[in-house]
Amino acid sequence: MKKKILSVLLVSSLTMLLANSVFAADTPTLGYKWSSKNITYQNDGSNTVYKALWTTGAKEWNDATVVTLSSGTNSNFTAGNKSVANATWDGIMEPVYNTNKTFKSVKVWVNSFYTSQSEYISTDNAIQSIATHELGHALGLAHAPERTLSVMVPATFLSDGTFARLQYFPGIGDENSVNSIYKNSLSPSQYGLDENDFVEGKELVDLDISWSKWYLNLKDLARDADLVVKANVTAQNGTVVTGENFYDYKQKSEIYIQEVLKGDSALLNQKVSLYQMGGEDQNVVVKYHGTTPLVENDSVILYLKKTGHNEYIPINEDVSIFKVEANEQLINLQSHKIISELKLMEESTLQ
Repeated sequence: MKKKILSVLLVSSLTMLLANSVFAADTPTLGYKWSSKNITYQNDGSNTVYKALWTTGAKEWNDATVVTLSSGTNSNFTAGNKSVANATWDGIMEPVYNTNKTFKSVKVWVNSFYTSQSEYISTDNAIQSIATHELGHALGLAHAPERTLSVMVPATFLSDGTFARLQYFPGIGDENSVNSIYKNSLSPSQYGLDENDFVEGKELVDLDISWSKWYLNLKDLARDADLVVKANVTAQNGTVVTGENFYDYKQKSEIYIQEVLKGDSALLNQKVSLYQMGGEDQNVVVKYHGTTPLVENDSVILYLKKTGHNEYIPINEDVSIFKVEANEQLINLQSHKIISELKLMEESTLQ
């Protein structure tokens, strides 16, 4: 009987150990950090509700790790909220990097266009998780894989409507990585950002995002798209800046619509404008590691959100772009998975 009990306990312990090794894997890092673990941020929340989000998020990281985030006056690290309707993100970090692997400045934002919606308000901890997530980026964390127990998973909701960020406060893997960043030397960036990305005389920004939704399948992506088209890129129009923030930098392309798979059929054989995140001007280079700029003559299938008259953005950037290869197979720019056009149509239920 004792042997049986010991055997059961051993199996249970091993099961728990294996489970923890899966869900508590250390969170990937950006390869950048603040020069000190004692960090002052400026709470620019527009009202007491948004100020409280950042205050609570800072406390969660303070309680869990070796860093101390203190609210005060610091224009080089601000936390606030903006309403941005023409986007599919609900939170974003705008970091300016130094060449010595430290942050020069950081702005983190919660997108109140999304957080004012009923889905967010009615889901416990959804809005708080965005602020805590963005502060995690501001400490040097990258995204954790989806469906892990980390506040750093890349989206707030899954496309089936369920809350994606089950760990709405720092998880063990998040804690381990932040502690390692501020106790030890930095590990390489998950995204491969290095000195070659810096342009002399220009600041370097590499955006980090919390998406509103993480898409589980093409059917859900097609459902949410205003327009799904097969198109050819006819021109690359360079960088346009639509506002005062780095997330307002967009790379504009002109696309010619060869086939309308969903949406306004009147757009067939018409040209529309496509805007991807990032860009460059005389002062700054703005990147987002989940954006692959399209170039002239690219043939693509796109799942798009309408932002204006004949103006569109790809939903979640590379997630919704399928490039037509020479063999007529399609490659998704985010996952790099190959799929046939017929299979894409079937999975999107666009037939």
